[in-house]
Amino acid sequence: MATDTAEERWLLSGRFPSQHLSRSQLVRRLHPLGVRPRMARNTALVELASELPAVVVSRRLGVHQNTADA
Repeated sequence: MATDTAEERWLLSGRFPSQHLSRSQLVRRLHPLGVRPRMARNTALVELASELPAVVVSRRLGVHQNTADA
């Protein structure tokens, strides 16, 4: 029977096998590669919002439907 270790369960494992990579550590690794996580997140949200009805976006993001529609 194969058992997985804690390290194998994390997509991005941290300093210790039982911990995930922290947000700040991930940002420090991505910035030298030219990846700006906030910009990528915002772009992904705008793209998702353009594909979904405003009512779905408003419920998922917790904003008013008029805001989601705009």
